Amino acid sequence: FFACWAKRYEKMKYLIAAAAVAVLGCSTFSSAGEVLDIHGSGTTNPSKCIWKLMGQFQDRTKEPVRLTYRAVGSSTGQKEFLGVNNTGTNAYVPHNDFGSGDIPISSSNYEAFSATGKEMVHLPFVLGAISIFHNIPGVPDGPSGLNLTSCVLSQIFKREIKFWD
Repeated sequence: FFACWAKRYEKMKYLIAAAAVAVLGCSTFSSAGEVLDIHGSGTTNPSKCIWKLMGQFQDRTKEPVRLTYRAVGSSTGQKEFLGVNNTGTNAYVPHNDFGSGDIPISSSNYEAFSATGKEMVHLPFVLGAISIFHNIPGVPDGPSGLNLTSCVLSQIFKREIKFWD
């Protein structure tokens, strides 16, 4: 959908139902006229996409829904989603309903969050492109130069290739 992880399944199931209503054009979702507020935060990379999807969703749903997203960065989005800055009885009480990030939630944070009896769902939703630049003296430009295939690139990212010489 538009988030990498979601909390409060009880609340989110209404959003999913509202999405079905918007897509199907029927009015089987009943919220007794209450506005369903869904708040999120996280990575800045897909923020424009998220805001556009939220606007379209709010315009097209037949039920009152208010969606917000703060582009504050992956780490801050995770902390706000997990509630890790909270202490005492509020520890791991999330500040928002969903988060988005370029990095996965660590095993320790996932386990601590799950230990509170809450569940989360990780959903891939958008891909971001990256560019690879190189400056290797003596390597020509063009087709006779560096042959950077997808396999070679994956080996670089997996740190199997560490030196270019």
